[in-house]
Amino acid sequence: MKRNKLLRPWLALLLATVLAFPVIIPGGVSDAASNQTNSDTADYFGSRFPALAGQEHVFDTLTYYELDYLLRNAGTAADDNYIILFGGSWQPETQAAIGYINEVAQAYGITSIRVFDTKLAGPELEFDIADPNSPYGESFTRRYVDLGARYLTNLNDHTSGKSGTLSAEYTSTAINETEQISPPGGEGTKTVNIAEAPFLFIYNKGNIGSPIVASLEGLDAAGGLEGLQSGSGVNDYIAALQKLFDQISDTGADNVKRARHKVLSNLEYIPGSYNEFKSSPRNPEDPIAPDIFTAEDPPAVIDSVTLDELKHALSQDQAAVVFIGCAWCGDSQGIVKYLNQVANEYGVGKVYNWDFKLDGGVGGLTSYTIPRNPRYAWGETLNGNALHTRTSNVAITHIFTDLVNTYLPNLVSQDTNRNNRITGINPITNAEVSSSRLQAPYIFVYDKRNYDEHNNWAPVLGHVELMGYWRDTHHNENAKSLRLNSLRTLLSRLEWKPEGLQASSISTPDGKGQITGIANKALEYRLKGTSEYIAVASNSNTIDNLERGVYEMRYASKPGFDTSNNNDGTAVARPYPASEPVNLYISGYQEAAPPDESKLRVEPASSLDNNDGKIIGLKAVHEQQPQYALEYRKDGGEFAPVPETALANDVWSGLEAGVYEIRYGAYKAGNSMLNPSLAVSLTVKGHVAAPAGLQGIAPTSSLQNNGKIIGVSTDQEYRPANAASYISVTGNEIIELSPGNYFVRYKATAATLASEATEVTVPQYYPSTGNGGGGGSGSNNTGNGNSNSEPADGITLTNNGARAEISAKADAESGLSIAFLNDKAVAGLLEQAKKVELAGSKATLEIKVEEAERADSIQVTIPRDAFNKLVSGSNADVVVSTSFAAVTFNTVALKSISANEDKGDISLILIQSELTEEGKHVLGDRPVYDVLVYAGETTISSLNGSEVHVSLPYTLQQGEDSHAIIVYHLTDAGELHIVKGQYEPDQGAVTFSTADFSQYIIGYNKIDFEDVKPDAWYASAISYLAARDLANGTGDNRFSPDSSITRGQFLVLLLNAYGIAPEEASANNFADAGNTYYTGYLAAAKRLGIANGFEDNRFAPESSISRQDLFTLLYRALTVLDELPETHAGTAALSDFSDAGTISGYAKDAIAHLVEAEVLAGANGKLLPHETTSRAEAAQVLYNLLSR
Repeated sequence: MKRNKLLRPWLALLLATVLAFPVIIPGGVSDAASNQTNSDTADYFGSRFPALAGQEHVFDTLTYYELDYLLRNAGTAADDNYIILFGGSWQPETQAAIGYINEVAQAYGITSIRVFDTKLAGPELEFDIADPNSPYGESFTRRYVDLGARYLTNLNDHTSGKSGTLSAEYTSTAINETEQISPPGGEGTKTVNIAEAPFLFIYNKGNIGSPIVASLEGLDAAGGLEGLQSGSGVNDYIAALQKLFDQISDTGADNVKRARHKVLSNLEYIPGSYNEFKSSPRNPEDPIAPDIFTAEDPPAVIDSVTLDELKHALSQDQAAVVFIGCAWCGDSQGIVKYLNQVANEYGVGKVYNWDFKLDGGVGGLTSYTIPRNPRYAWGETLNGNALHTRTSNVAITHIFTDLVNTYLPNLVSQDTNRNNRITGINPITNAEVSSSRLQAPYIFVYDKRNYDEHNNWAPVLGHVELMGYWRDTHHNENAKSLRLNSLRTLLSRLEWKPEGLQASSISTPDGKGQITGIANKALEYRLKGTSEYIAVASNSNTIDNLERGVYEMRYASKPGFDTSNNNDGTAVARPYPASEPVNLYISGYQEAAPPDESKLRVEPASSLDNNDGKIIGLKAVHEQQPQYALEYRKDGGEFAPVPETALANDVWSGLEAGVYEIRYGAYKAGNSMLNPSLAVSLTVKGHVAAPAGLQGIAPTSSLQNNGKIIGVSTDQEYRPANAASYISVTGNEIIELSPGNYFVRYKATAATLASEATEVTVPQYYPSTGNGGGGGSGSNNTGNGNSNSEPADGITLTNNGARAEISAKADAESGLSIAFLNDKAVAGLLEQAKKVELAGSKATLEIKVEEAERADSIQVTIPRDAFNKLVSGSNADVVVSTSFAAVTFNTVALKSISANEDKGDISLILIQSELTEEGKHVLGDRPVYDVLVYAGETTISSLNGSEVHVSLPYTLQQGEDSHAIIVYHLTDAGELHIVKGQYEPDQGAVTFSTADFSQYIIGYNKIDFEDVKPDAWYASAISYLAARDLANGTGDNRFSPDSSITRGQFLVLLLNAYGIAPEEASANNFADAGNTYYTGYLAAAKRLGIANGFEDNRFAPESSISRQDLFTLLYRALTVLDELPETHAGTAALSDFSDAGTISGYAKDAIAHLVEAEVLAGANGKLLPHETTSRAEAAQVLYNLLSR
């Protein structure tokens, strides 16, 4: 082994020279774009552009293929003018202008402006066909050049080129054996300007040579972005818009100008695009199939949408019908006509149609369409699959996998049943990505509010995935019937639970009740208390002859369908469960309608005592019918009056778990006695203890597939530790399990919440070794069923991996104790890691230096070949531990080290030392640590964006406040920087994560404030933040914990807490950013999408911040940093809080996530979203997150 040479540069201020080591700080900070905030409404543009929120507007999205289709197929008459806007919500210039464009367009009678965003995958990704420096590569810019080279041939005459140019080569294309056709302007390199956003132009294909007849580029007319934001350039910009629209306008007799323009609508585009791509005959002698769409078809309700528009739709609290399919796909052609027909039958106003191929597959436009609709190759460098996101191992794979993993947790398809998956590498993060696969066409109904009986998120309500080309299906009655019937089954449930149903009560002594609103819905019902549901006939509009009572109505269980047989009239049925039921009340003759169930809300008990549940809303219910007494009974007992305090306070507290029925009592009106109403049933759910007496049993063979858990029951459910969804237990044991950790809990029932989960470990199987003797008189030790072989010598098994214990010997040359991990030990660790991973668990391997001749200076070295095999052979984390430090390397860090060009052995050096006298004078007597990693003689200076986790044992000194323990990093410039780290009492150690291998000091920086008492609920939080220079006082050694914190103060606190630096003054900043301490922070927050502000580009930094705004800013910052805490199944939900309905739309997603992640707990069942936030509360929120 060749030992590392330790270089010792002079760092005079703090550290002893013999313990100073060089460090190269990794560079490369990646910018992250934030997600936009969805609106409460389904209006996409209103949610992406605040200036359009709640406004009537003229905009609609334009996918790439829609744009290509329009530019190719537009009419050529003088009035065939199409108005197009190039711009995206991620551009501040487009944000600033779009409201004015809308106002002026409407004044000219314009009804449609189609908006095209060059970020084809949405604003939050860096996939931009107009960006040659995109991390996805330059080749995709061909699609932008195509727009100018093929269609917008005078684009350069209407743009300045200030945003740059893009180029591509174009050649002639043969159209038959003797003829060729050349691109516009001939062969050669075509260079087009990148239009400066917003680029608004009028297109008329008939204007040969100059199809852009008028345009307005950028914001020069307004004096730049600042001119619009400050208002100084608004009038000039409006005048420029008017001048643009004047060129296609006439003045009517009423002296009003009206623009002559055309609209590309779904009525034209959907039939046109599918007929254009219609597949050619299977055989040359076969007849050509008829057009897919004809004049006899109902209006097209299928709407081609961008990926961002689809994500917006899937984020709404309403159902959506989604068609993942495309005009280029023969199988989509085989069903699209029937989808449009059935959608019209069921009153679906919009089917969201998204194409896997972000450009619509234009590079693969088949020759069959060329005689009618030419899009010649002309040297095409991107084929029809170049922008196909559902392709494994391409740069854009993660766009598809992210969509599936984020929005489709209960996806069922042919491929999920075959376990076919899409895999790849995200080029931005270098992380591996993987998701389930689905095929086109895939049609599904989606409602994000739906959960299954195990409380697992199940937003997909049904699907149809039927393969077959139009040329094969149009003349096949079996294939046609299969598609129509499957789609009718799918669209018979367009809601997560039934809505819009009406119950008519009994109005005569011998009358009956009726339920209406059931048409075209696959429903079933039962009288509450009976066991069997009754199916509603598919052709029914009413349910008649109903007796008095409460009826439970739900969507019936139904199948989804998929098949790969083109012509067969059958398909594989995949079951979807019934929906949650809703109650409908048929009141009897001369009795009051029951209490309004929608006004009542229940809060469950909070602990196993089950005695503090609540019913909320009784006051409002009583006030609806004040002449009646409000009565209740519990668990089927006798009815009694609801306590007066519950009516007065609107909250009935201290309730034991159970079923409470609330009704209006009997009432005498004149000479008539009105009977008591039907009772509304409310369940105050209780808690049950976690399962006990469970045991994991190891598999009995090397297949590792028949382990089990015993001691369970059918009222329980389980999940593997690495899975999100629970599975029902079907007997008294759970069988066919791989080794690993599992969680078992009692299921939620009508009366109880799901219990806390009990963790159970299923051990690994190891074959029994026996004697292995070849004769002689040795005893025969057969062992028992669970007798497993021992791991390799020197390797000790741990819960999720193994440990290798090695010793270190002093080296006189370097002054270090050197420990060497040999090939055999590494092989033993790798073997155990593979076994753990085979069981579906994450493996952790420990290299423990047990004895060292010099215990404060240790080098651990691993042979390079063995290290590389360990890294490539498993995804295990590796922990190197000594008596004074432990360093954990994750998979990304290990692979980065393994890839280093220096092929020498891998060494980790850990040294514990102390400060010089000068350093002690500055910081006190604080411990110092060096953490260095080498490949051969090369210092490792980059971990590919990853970090290592360091743990340093530490004993608190007399009187030390643990929250004021901090970690300093000494830069190579000799400066001290505080890193994110803290003292962990349960470990007796200081921990931190770092990407820099350097020197670290455990420091102490206690800051006291006169108005912060040590026993105050916020004292720890303020001490923690102040020690890290994150929170300052308000002067005179005071913190003012009860004072409101302003929006500017919190933003500065938030960005400092997460290491986001302020930026230089910019014209893109908020109009009220000023020139003060928060100016640069506002600029950074705006650019990153953390802060959106108010109308007129204001942030109101001096205003007090509301709780909902605080949590929204926090959520966005954590999203940008990819540090958003995970949500936990079975924890609190937004619906648990009585004032959840008062949360503003822009804040709902943020607050819902933080509630489910247990960051936000509320108080007394309320979130108080509109209350202001105190400085103490803001400090506590950040402390809760930073100290996790």
